Amino acid sequence: MPDTTDAGAAGSRPLPGSSVVSALCGAMESLTRALAMELAPLRVNAVAPGVVRTELWRELPGAEREGL
Repeated sequence: MPDTTDAGAAGSRPLPGSSVVSALCGAMESLTRALAMELAPLRVNAVAPGVVRTELWRELPGAEREGL
């Protein structure tokens, strides 16, 4: 049975003012890779959903949001 973590796009495409979120997403990606090595042959996956329309992103202009 696969194990799945949530990484987010901010780890690979950070924006100004998002250093903490970007660091956390990058850490989740690294944790996922390390767990995959340690738990092999068990599958470990990370999901990076990108931008989800929530209150957090309402101030981001549509063109920038689509570019992510």
